[in-house]
Amino acid sequence: MSPLALLGMIVALLALLYVVAPLLRPALFRSPDADASDEAAGGVGESRPLEGLRDELLARIVELDFDREVGKVDEEEWREERADLKRQVLAVLRLLDERAAAAAQSMPDPAIEDEIEREVRAARSRREVPPLPAPAILTGTTAEDEVEREIVALRRARRERAAPPAGDRAR
Repeated sequence: MSPLALLGMIVALLALLYVVAPLLRPALFRSPDADASDEAAGGVGESRPLEGLRDELLARIVELDFDREVGKVDEEEWREERADLKRQVLAVLRLLDERAAAAAQSMPDPAIEDEIEREVRAARSRREVPPLPAPAILTGTTAEDEVEREIVALRRARRERAAPPAGDRAR
């Protein structure tokens, strides 16, 4: 075999390994950004596979119950397998609960969030120039003009409600 052919085979093998490696070991090739986006999407890194396992085990219990009903599985085998599946489901549920508790502990304290909101409101109130309301900017009117317009509209609406219909006055 020529050295050039050997080099070509080595390059081809390395290219194949480069393509197949993420499929064989996906956890090694995940980026930290992907892990963060998984957590932001509502799951702790490994909880989704656990939820899938929980669902699969529950489906197996339902299938086992059905098999017993139709006579595919005898009573003793059903009891043993069902007890084993229930133990597995309980173990998965415990893991999910532990992860949920750990995630809840890492959440910020509501009191801290309230304190941050108070600080933000205080900082906004310390502005030197208060922001103008949107209608005043767009129409060139003042807040007093807006209040006067609303008062006039309310008085007009009250008069219309209090006045009898035009046909009743003629009688």
